[in-house]
Amino acid sequence: MPATTPAHDQAAGPLEAVPPKPEHEVGQLTTAELARERSTLEAALEEPFPAGITKILQGRLDAVRAEQDERARMRQAS
Repeated sequence: MPATTPAHDQAAGPLEAVPPKPEHEVGQLTTAELARERSTLEAALEEPFPAGITKILQGRLDAVRAEQDERARMRQAS
């Protein structure tokens, strides 16, 4: 087993907690999948990630929220 430094162990731990991107684009997710993705991303953003990772996760969350808002507007319009 190779020796690792404590800094490497700390960096690898949080990065493993980054939720994977969904298999499909946000617009192709079902309503339930969107809700799960939003919940997953909101929980992930409570974790202490480096600023770059946090920005990526926030962008993904913004896209999910925008899709949910768009679908809500479409339901109200019909």
